Amino acid sequence: MTPPPLRSDTTGVFDVLTQSFYVFGGDPGQPLSCAPSGGAPSGDLWRYTIACKYWSQLQPMTTPPARTGAASAHEGYPANRNRMIMFGGRGASGLLNDVWAFDFATQNWSQLQIMGTTMPAPREHATIVYNSIYDQMIVFGGNAGPDPAQPMLLNDIWMLDMSMDKNAWTQLPVTGTGAQQPQPRIGHVSAYDDVPQVLWVGFGQNMGGTYLRDMWAYFYDTSMMPPVGKWTLHPISDGPSARIGAAIANTGSGRIILFGGRDQDLGPLNDIWNFSTGPSAKPWMIEVAGDTKLMDGGSVCMRPGNFVTPVLTSPERRSGMLFAFGYPGFPYVVGGQGDCGDLNDVWTLLEGNGWLQLDKSTDGVSCARAMKTGCTSLCQ
Repeated sequence: MTPPPLRSDTTGVFDVLTQSFYVFGGDPGQPLSCAPSGGAPSGDLWRYTIACKYWSQLQPMTTPPARTGAASAHEGYPANRNRMIMFGGRGASGLLNDVWAFDFATQNWSQLQIMGTTMPAPREHATIVYNSIYDQMIVFGGNAGPDPAQPMLLNDIWMLDMSMDKNAWTQLPVTGTGAQQPQPRIGHVSAYDDVPQVLWVGFGQNMGGTYLRDMWAYFYDTSMMPPVGKWTLHPISDGPSARIGAAIANTGSGRIILFGGRDQDLGPLNDIWNFSTGPSAKPWMIEVAGDTKLMDGGSVCMRPGNFVTPVLTSPERRSGMLFAFGYPGFPYVVGGQGDCGDLNDVWTLLEGNGWLQLDKSTDGVSCARAMKTGCTSLCQ
C-alpha cells in the first residue's frame, strides 16, 4: 500500500513484538519556510510493518481528536500491556492534556480516565518516556502557549502512574536554583534509564530562540512519598552541535543514540552520535558522520545545489522524525522534515554495515539524493 500522506509534527512508537511502527496525526500541509503549514491537524493512524515493508491505514472504532505535536511512548513489560500512550498536542480547538492508549492486541484506542484533578497544563511538543519498573510515564517540558506565535515554554516534570490502573498524575520535585536545572524548551529530546531511575533531557530551543547544546540527568526516587529528585548537568565539550528537532533512542545496553535534527549552520542533519550512560557517563562519540557543508549561500530552505557534500548512502538530512531502537538491535527512522519538504520514507541503521532504506519517500527528496544531474538548487 502507498505510504501515508506527507506530514510534519506526527507522533508514534515502535512496537518490538509486532515489529511495526505506529504513526498518528500531524500537520498534512507542506512546510512553509521550514515551519509547519499550520493547517488542520490529521487524526489518522498508520502502521508500517518492518518484515513486510508495508504501510497500512488502521481504522479503530474509537479515535482521539486530531492533533499535532503530541508526545508518545511505548508501555510494555512488566506491565503485561503492549500499548502506545499518547499525551497532549495541539488540536483544532487548542492545546490538549488528555491521555490516550492504543492497544496493539485489540487495535483500538481508549482514553485513560485520570484520577483526581492534578494534571499537567495542556501543551504541545513535550517529551514522554516510560519507566517499566514502576509502570510510569514521565513528561518533560513543551509549549503551553495557547497562541502558537506566542510560546510559553516549560521545564516541569510530571509522572503518570499507570500501575494497577491508577492513572494519576504527580508533579515531580526539583531541588536547586533555576541555573541548576534545564531551561524551559521545545524541540528537545528525552531518554530514560530504568536503573537507577534517570531521565535524560537535552538540546532544543529556549524562549530566546537559542539552540541548546546540553544534556541533563534527572535522578529521582518514586519509592519515597513525596518523591525526591535532582538535576545534574553533563556538559558537552566535544559532541553534537546545538540543535532542535533531533531524535533519541536508548539501546538498552548503556548507550543513548542521537540522530539528526536541525542546527544553525547546516540546517537539517543526518549524523548519528552515541552517549554512554551508567554510573559515570562517558563523552559523546560520533557513530556515523552526516553530510558536510561545501559552501555558504542562499537562505534557509533555499540553498544552492552544491550547498552540501551528501553522503548518498545515508537518509536525507532531517528533523522532527520518528526514531526508535528495535529488535534485533537496529535503530529505525521514519519521516521527518528535510530541506525540500516533509518525508515519509523508512530507514534502518545496520550497525557496522551502514544505512539501509526500507521504503522510499514519495516527495521531499533533495536533487542530489534523487540522483539527478546538473542540480542548480538543492531542491528541484
